[in-house]
Amino acid sequence: MTIDNFNSSKTIFIYISKTGLSVKQLLNNDLLEKLILNNKIIILSHFIIPKSIKNQFDNKISFYFLEDKLELEITKSKTFKFFNFFRQFIYNRKNNNVTIEDFNKIFLNEKRRNFKFFLFEYSFVLVWTILRYFFGNFKILRRIFNYIDIKLHTNHQIEDLIEKYNPNILLTSSPGFLDYDFSIVNSFKKHNLKTASLLLSWDHASGLGLIRSKTDFYFVWGENSKNDLIKFNDIEKNKIFVSGPLHWNYHFNDKLLDKKNVFFKENNLNINLKTILISLKSPTRTEINEIISFLNFLKDLSIKIKCQYIIKPHPINYSNVFTNDLEKIKKFCLKNKNFILSKTFFDHHNSNKSKNLISKKNGFIEDIFYNDKNEKKYLYNLLNYSDLIINFFSTLNIEAAIHNLPSINYIFEEHKKSEKIGKNRKNLYLDYGQTHNYRLVNTGGSEVCNTKKDLIISINKFLKDKDFNKEKRYEMLLNEININDQSPTENFIKVFKKIVK
Repeated sequence: MTIDNFNSSKTIFIYISKTGLSVKQLLNNDLLEKLILNNKIIILSHFIIPKSIKNQFDNKISFYFLEDKLELEITKSKTFKFFNFFRQFIYNRKNNNVTIEDFNKIFLNEKRRNFKFFLFEYSFVLVWTILRYFFGNFKILRRIFNYIDIKLHTNHQIEDLIEKYNPNILLTSSPGFLDYDFSIVNSFKKHNLKTASLLLSWDHASGLGLIRSKTDFYFVWGENSKNDLIKFNDIEKNKIFVSGPLHWNYHFNDKLLDKKNVFFKENNLNINLKTILISLKSPTRTEINEIISFLNFLKDLSIKIKCQYIIKPHPINYSNVFTNDLEKIKKFCLKNKNFILSKTFFDHHNSNKSKNLISKKNGFIEDIFYNDKNEKKYLYNLLNYSDLIINFFSTLNIEAAIHNLPSINYIFEEHKKSEKIGKNRKNLYLDYGQTHNYRLVNTGGSEVCNTKKDLIISINKFLKDKDFNKEKRYEMLLNEININDQSPTENFIKVFKKIVK
């Protein structure tokens, strides 16, 4: 069915970005079935959405593929590259932002290594620091920055679609934070059309710097994300709505729960042992030797209660770049009893599906779309029946709290607090200090251990009493995501219907 065959009252453009979360949040039946009612839906993407997926929506939605080269023409210019990079380190300096300040120091230290003559080094640092000071302290300069973006960085392909179909609103999964969506937002702004953004993650408002192109409305996970938009990005309070993470609807669906003995049997788990879930951090932020060393420590760990470990690699572990790392983790689990590799729902290596690749980092859209239900059911039961999760500052702290699963964030002893800035991005003290992570663990709802001794104590404590700190976990949960009688999707639809009018 072509776009012109629709007979609807409102036209909504939805942009699906090159991230797995964007696909899960915006390209899902639960959301789109509600938006289709009395609306004409046009989905835009910079990757090919296969017919088999399009057919899932009974031809009630139109899909439009955007050429990457149009974005590349913009992003190749040196001026854009500088503005884009500089923007990552700007925020409203009335409020301290540890995340951006830390990464600014790392950037400067990395930059210094490129200078062979010290006068150039100090000149660059001086100019950079002065610019950040003025842009961070004077709102008018930040407004000029955004104004320049709107005027210079638009997409004529989007403008042609706007002129042809006269859309009422654009819904995107990031307010111009990412390279492939900001010119789309700008094009709508240029034509004075409504724009709404659904922040993909809890850390976007505090950790990605100044929003490039402000949208008219924002949908966030929870109150803390809302406050971050206000504090760091000059966003008015009345433009922000707390809907919750749309891709987490399933965590509140008890129909996904299997019987414990069935789930354990299907996944080769011992129902007589305590279960500890180990969720690994991205290999871009940790070394594989640190991971293996940590797993060896767990193997030799002497604790009071016998347990089994489920090792959950990070999704990026399944990309081609980190194949060797993943193989080492697999071999460890094969050699050691009571270490079980979690089920995987990723396949970055199937060349037959290369035309449907979202990105090298995020894999194939078929894997995300068709495996989504199985992945959700697996993770739901895994979090529900595990006795403890050990991770390294991830959103699984929040997901675990939904299931009343206690969580520990462990910092490798090899990482030094005194060296957290400047020398290496692969230092968990850096993550601990980030704005969104620190507020999470500061509630006491998720514990932090930075020595093996402390880790052993905490493991024994939680295995003995899973309900320990239950109240603090719930408090942490209320701060980070919206919880009420409605699902996140229903929360979103309720508000979106009002603003699209």
